[in-house]
Amino acid sequence: MTKVYILEDDSLLGPTMKDLVEISGEHFETKLFVYFSDFMAAVKNSPPDATIVDLNVPDKSGASIVSELSVAFSRGPVFVYSGDYEALEAVSALALPRVSTSYKTDSFDTVIGWLEGLAA
Repeated sequence: MTKVYILEDDSLLGPTMKDLVEISGEHFETKLFVYFSDFMAAVKNSPPDATIVDLNVPDKSGASIVSELSVAFSRGPVFVYSGDYEALEAVSALALPRVSTSYKTDSFDTVIGWLEGLAA
């Protein structure tokens, strides 16, 4: 079973992203978080195999989300999406090898391809 944590505060997009992951393959177990602090506590206590992260949640925003996550979570891939082009550029500038980025409007199509890569 591949454990995937999702950080998304939008009340429609979060559950939709969770459903998308779960229907993409029987081997995905997902957990949805609204707050970065809760997300990071879970990452540290029970690390997932992969994460999907929005760059704007109530208690944190921007590339610092990815910077902090990459310190605590060094073993699996990270999919980052945002509607903020500049924030995505800042994440790309970090040049982290396990991080994939996508603009929010493209995220569903892009995350399906990313999930297929996880399943391989």
